[in-house]
Amino acid sequence: MIPWHVNAKWGQLQRLANKFGDFKLAHAKLVDGNSIWSLRHSVMELWHLDDLFQEVQLYKAHYVPAWWFVEKSNNRSLFEPELCLDLENPDLYSQVLEKLLGQCLVFSSYRTGSRGFHFRLIMSDFPLMTPEKRKNLRRRLTQHFGCDALKVSENVLIALEDAPHWKTGRPKELVFSNEGGGEN
Repeated sequence: MIPWHVNAKWGQLQRLANKFGDFKLAHAKLVDGNSIWSLRHSVMELWHLDDLFQEVQLYKAHYVPAWWFVEKSNNRSLFEPELCLDLENPDLYSQVLEKLLGQCLVFSSYRTGSRGFHFRLIMSDFPLMTPEKRKNLRRRLTQHFGCDALKVSENVLIALEDAPHWKTGRPKELVFSNEGGGEN
């Protein structure tokens, strides 16, 4: 039997995929100070399995039931319409928050579980752009807000909401949101 909390997490992931489109999950952990990353599996790929007891590849030669992969997933790729502003310096949180609010942008901010914060903005025009244009616009907006430019590609992984951070074990937590279903 699949643990009840996996069903709840699975439901949350399905709702996100329905709202923002398919995205990939991964599991990361520290072993003796070294980072170990799983293969990535898309939510839609997992959704189309016959059941969550079917096995999926975790590492090169290691397979696990899909429900285990869902339970242990602690990272995800960006949503296609998402801009993730990655702020490593927590002392600058208020400054970025005020700048976003001052520009009347709709967003949510999260404590990552590691050092800093993520600001998630859903940009309604992003799906209409080519991946390269989205990446360039993400880069310019990231620079404008003084954030880390590593999160400009949809292939990058970020901490999964409410999941333990792979380095610290602390969950990524919502700090502020004015989204309420709105988009920029």
